[in-house]
Amino acid sequence: LISVSGSTVFLWFGKLGFHRARPDIALYFEPTFSFPSGHATIAVSLYGFLGYLFIHNAKTLQTKVNILSATTLLILAIGFSRIYLGEHYLSDVYAGFLLGTLWVIVAVTILKWLEYRNLFPALKELPYAKIVSIASLSIAALFVLFYNYTYPYKAAPHKTETSIVLHSSTDYFSKKENHFVYNLLGLQSRPVNIILYTNKSPCPRLIQKGWKPIPNTMILQPPLFWQAKEPECRLYKKEGSKTYLLDIWNSNLFYQNKKVYIASTDAVVGKKWDIVPLYLKDLSKARIYAANAIKNIYTKTEIQDITLAAPAILQHFNAQVYFYDGKSTVIKVIQP
Repeated sequence: LISVSGSTVFLWFGKLGFHRARPDIALYFEPTFSFPSGHATIAVSLYGFLGYLFIHNAKTLQTKVNILSATTLLILAIGFSRIYLGEHYLSDVYAGFLLGTLWVIVAVTILKWLEYRNLFPALKELPYAKIVSIASLSIAALFVLFYNYTYPYKAAPHKTETSIVLHSSTDYFSKKENHFVYNLLGLQSRPVNIILYTNKSPCPRLIQKGWKPIPNTMILQPPLFWQAKEPECRLYKKEGSKTYLLDIWNSNLFYQNKKVYIASTDAVVGKKWDIVPLYLKDLSKARIYAANAIKNIYTKTEIQDITLAAPAILQHFNAQVYFYDGKSTVIKVIQP
């Protein structure tokens, strides 16, 4: 009670104090402010304290470790879900975890003080305790199954995307926020290294030419976002020992009366420990391969390389480094 109540009070003071708006990509409407995350705060203050009680009363070390692992995974899953649904920024969830942890410490401290002062009366085993526990869990399960799935969630309002007419490719894409795609944590992942001017998506034609959608089972291919949007298609194609990756985004950009599609490429050349992908050291090789593949699905195109940034040594999400030459390939479709 102290853990949850205290964290709830501090949570609302935090939301009112910071007035941080929700992310623009939120899936569901939430009437409250974003910072800190209420779900993350309550997850730690409630499940964290319950986990402590179970660990405190567990008899064996293995049981304690299992309870700790299960509690930690549950809390992290709740926090991750808030980021995945676009309801919070990473810092919101992190702050919620810290706030919840603070009140778990306060509650445990008070509990220990009460035990030290012998202020707890002798507790007797409640009659029908198992029956009451099973009934309570059943009611909770019925709530999740029948109420939660029928609750009329309200979709979050999103700003209507307005079209932007470009006068130059370099001016728009040379800006860092437009020139890179980002991972789930909001960290820079890969550069935009192909820019395509066409009025129809290239994805169906690429699939006809042997490219395949990346399956969910492909290990360690994290979600990527450009301007907070998911790719229209995520494709891969095996060529010898390499697996080329191609992520394509539809945009609200227009250039010379054609829609602008942007793409980011890479290639996996092997695996470390049979699970961690090893990527190309030179990203330009993946760009050239993918650009030629896109060029070949059209009858007539104009193609050129433009420099958008200085050459640099960059880093993948798994700390592997690669060379980026600062160039992007621009493909203009003349005849589909």
